[in-house]
Amino acid sequence: HTTLTLTAQAAGGSKAIPGGLLGYLSFKVSDRAGPAIISFRTTVAATLADASNRPQTVEVLTDQVEIIAEGSEPLISCFFFSH
Repeated sequence: HTTLTLTAQAAGGSKAIPGGLLGYLSFKVSDRAGPAIISFRTTVAATLADASNRPQTVEVLTDQVEIIAEGSEPLISCFFFSH
């Protein structure tokens, strides 16, 4: 078990962190690992960067990693190609 803490702060005098990706996680997976879905217990906290430090709502979209069998292709659907 490992705990990862990610801290983000707006740059250049901005008071807000733009929406989007904050970072990448890389995993080393054993050659003997079988297919699996690994879920994370995610907790998120954010506050305004002013003197009030009021709590702000932050949304986590995906908090899991899927390990697929060797030779398999990930199943990804695309709205544009399915219509």
